[in-house]
Amino acid sequence: MQAAPTPIEEARGSRTFTTLRIVGASPEERFDRLTRLACRVFDVASAVITLVDRDRQWCKSQYGAGTQGRERHVASFSDAVLHTGPLVVEDRLRDIHVVDNLQNSSDRSSLFCAGHPVHGADGSRIGTLCLFDPEPREFDDIDAALLADIAMMVDREFSLDECGTTDEITRISTRKGFIMVANYILPICRRNRQSGAVISIDLDGFKAINDTYGHQGGDAVLRHFAKILVTHFREADVVARIGGDEFTVLCTGVAAEQVSVSLDRLRTEFTQSALSGAHPRLSWSAGVADFHPPSTVSIENLLRIADSRMLCEKSRNRLCL
Repeated sequence: MQAAPTPIEEARGSRTFTTLRIVGASPEERFDRLTRLACRVFDVASAVITLVDRDRQWCKSQYGAGTQGRERHVASFSDAVLHTGPLVVEDRLRDIHVVDNLQNSSDRSSLFCAGHPVHGADGSRIGTLCLFDPEPREFDDIDAALLADIAMMVDREFSLDECGTTDEITRISTRKGFIMVANYILPICRRNRQSGAVISIDLDGFKAINDTYGHQGGDAVLRHFAKILVTHFREADVVARIGGDEFTVLCTGVAAEQVSVSLDRLRTEFTQSALSGAHPRLSWSAGVADFHPPSTVSIENLLRIADSRMLCEKSRNRLCL
């Protein structure tokens, strides 16, 4: 079977995963209730809620036979995420899009498949709700509408996930969201023996902007600076606003020297930005805490170390004024 094409919204959806801290997350009862409901409503052998990114899919909930952890290019029915509505294969043996895959596979356990995309709070398609059954069946418009209704219930649960984890001003992660993502990522880094770093960044001169332009002007600065950070760092890095004018970044698979070079480039980009041009007295200080497997240091301790080093740099910057 050919690899599934990448949807237009997928890059956006990948960042939504980070925001919602649901990549690879454990199944939850509230989602399990929906897969059980789908099985009862449609009388199928199994129902699965999956989350799809560029290379893999993760199982959020499954009732019956599941697909957890399969590579995307062989994952059953991941194409459903590419559609705005339901994707239905009433009989895989007769469907020209999947028959080649079945001819080269002993897996004929799910001849009927129906999927509907599920969405993050920002409306991007991030995964699928899929039905599977070993027997072919018809699937009419009423069935399609029912499947869409249950998918909408899944959407609502993902939207609730974002409460408290996305900053209302900058639309990046909050401290709560950052820690939840990091607690998933750090164990993976240890297993894969990947080094990384937590960067603490604090705006210098931000109080004067609030005093001069009010909170509306200050919020605009925070949004602009957050955009600079998100654009500068890699898609896989996690950027968060953890306090008033405090930001943090989690970088994985990088050495300390790479982080240092990246911060030097960030300073150049910031100096040349419209934000710096509009507020020439605005600057920022940073501190870095490295981690190297098999260290078991917690994300909270890494944040404290990075913050302490950031405060030392901030003090040095003040002495230079």
